[in-house]
Amino acid sequence: MAVLGIDFGQRRIGLALSEGFLTRPYLTLKNDKNFFRHLEEICTREGVKKIVIGLPEGKNQAKVKVFGEKIKKTVNLPTFFVSEVMSTREALTRLIQSGRSKKDRKKMLDASAAAIILESYLNQDQSRTKDEV
Repeated sequence: MAVLGIDFGQRRIGLALSEGFLTRPYLTLKNDKNFFRHLEEICTREGVKKIVIGLPEGKNQAKVKVFGEKIKKTVNLPTFFVSEVMSTREALTRLIQSGRSKKDRKKMLDASAAAIILESYLNQDQSRTKDEV
């Protein structure tokens, strides 16, 4: 079952995919009026059955919750939030350790953060509750 991870940003939105426990950065989209159309196309093409959205602490949390509601209405798939604390920092660390150039790191950062968010969700103890949108 394909699961899509999302790292929300004001300008860019990172996406990651998983099949089982294997996750991979997928791509980064602009946060613009075309995002939801692209999201529908990706979910159909990749056979996505569930969506996981990184939920920040602080001032952006309300925006991300509204974003999650809109995603759920758009694609009509089970949609969950998981804490995204430190996901971008960890993604940057991994990209630096992999020897990527600064240019490549910038291109890959949001999708890599989405992969970390998705990994976090998949690694959670199944007995713990998850916040469904």
